[in-house]
Amino acid sequence: MLKRLRKCNLDENSCAAFNSLFVPNGEIKYEFLPEEDLDTSLSHEKIFQVNLIFKIPAWISTNQTDVNERVITASGSSKKKAKAEAARIGLISILGINYYNSIVEFQKRTLSVPNPNQQEKQMKTSNVNAKFSRTSKFASSGMDSDDPESEEYSLAFAQRVAKLVTEKHMELVKDDETYASQKVIAGVVLTLGLPLVDNVHVVSVATGTKCIEGDFMSEKGLSLNDCHAEVLATRCLRDFLYSQIDALKSFEGSPIETNSLPLQGIILESVGSTEDSILRIKLKDNVKFHLYISTSPCGDARIFSPKGLEPEVIDLTAAPCAPGEEVIDTHPNRINRGVLRAKIEAAEGTIPVANLSSAPQTWDGIMLGNALHTMSCSDKICRWNVLGIQGALLSVFMDPIYYSSIVLGSLHHPVHFKRAVYSRIENLTKVEDPYRVNLPKLLMVADRGKRRVTKSPNHSITWTCSWNSYEIISSAKGRCEPGGVASRLAKRLAFIRFLKLYKTGTGGRDDFVNISYEGAKHLATKYQVNLKIHTHGDFYECDS
Repeated sequence: MLKRLRKCNLDENSCAAFNSLFVPNGEIKYEFLPEEDLDTSLSHEKIFQVNLIFKIPAWISTNQTDVNERVITASGSSKKKAKAEAARIGLISILGINYYNSIVEFQKRTLSVPNPNQQEKQMKTSNVNAKFSRTSKFASSGMDSDDPESEEYSLAFAQRVAKLVTEKHMELVKDDETYASQKVIAGVVLTLGLPLVDNVHVVSVATGTKCIEGDFMSEKGLSLNDCHAEVLATRCLRDFLYSQIDALKSFEGSPIETNSLPLQGIILESVGSTEDSILRIKLKDNVKFHLYISTSPCGDARIFSPKGLEPEVIDLTAAPCAPGEEVIDTHPNRINRGVLRAKIEAAEGTIPVANLSSAPQTWDGIMLGNALHTMSCSDKICRWNVLGIQGALLSVFMDPIYYSSIVLGSLHHPVHFKRAVYSRIENLTKVEDPYRVNLPKLLMVADRGKRRVTKSPNHSITWTCSWNSYEIISSAKGRCEPGGVASRLAKRLAFIRFLKLYKTGTGGRDDFVNISYEGAKHLATKYQVNLKIHTHGDFYECDS
């Protein structure tokens, strides 16, 4: 099989590569859908949709289930592009995502040959190059062949997660075209047992690409400072966890349902209480959370995507590397790989923290006109992979919760994404139990999408399955539209929910609890200890 595929460029000529697998005994057929059957409600551009119909020949697989006819549907702006996309998805479905990406990576190094002057330059600079691990793209992305559940994190699962989150967003905004536009969409799903692909439930959905303007910050915690989609989706998840705890405490023994997702006794269970009578809760063993983002998170994961390790950076004449071997990186901007980055107020994009003032941000400084700097989404996800996604307040009641997988849409490079979300902290050795360095499975969808030059909307959409309606957030003000009321995700409202649990969880204290927001976060002593271990004093003073 490999000998046949090596003759075809999988990335640029997927049709020829796919056809080579079926010569001489395979059966393949492309059928274009008539225009009246196409769904063009979401696009004004002309699209072509094709069904790729095929049967896998016996020499590829002897599995009896593979002899049935398969149908793959894909679309494109031309018939040629639609067929190429269908063939690419077909190759992934046959070869598996790991094998497909390893071949593509091999061909990038071998199908192009640099000129002699370029080769000489690489030889001269090889002694000062930064080094990057060159393992298979997805073998190095949390996919452990010894893990019995690794096969569950398949292309079909990634496609399923992306489809459900996208469809839920479309369902929410279908009657409100004003707020239907979005540039980045994110969502959290939970799975209840195996197989994962058949047990997916959408927990939260959010959109957004901007942060609050300094003038609208609230010292009372009534505004959302970061309105990026993946951050809001995770905040929605925390709100869902509060609802789960409320249900667990209030409806013991009585099943209830909210928005078709069972709450009571499904994902949480009580594990007693601490010496201070604080309630302790944990996730049930079969429950896993998964994050979907339609594009790479801002910061280190996106700044080098989707170009990755460029042909002029690597010696393309070198033989394929075995796992564990290293590739030379001479990218002129390589010094900025893996560095902490900050979002820019009233703009999109990030800048290295080293370029910022060394002085910490202060309230009066921001009010006087100093730019507000917010932690990039790549850095936040990296931090979640040590401290968990539950945050400091919920850590008072439960052990850390981690994302089991992260599914990405377009504009990403697996090597850079892996570095951004966990490999740059993978060697932390002082993390204290029950915390750890989490290595989520990194997955991608088959449809890489098309880059569209559009203006980012000035609003965000937030929804979680414990709500009856979604919220529309003004990104600049961090409050709900219209009316400017505080979001249910605001720190103040989360703190109020915490205090209710803290009172009842500590033996029925009086209604008044004399504790500040900062003091409450420091009740999670293990969380704070591991926060210091994770930062090593290098995390910048910014809004997180």
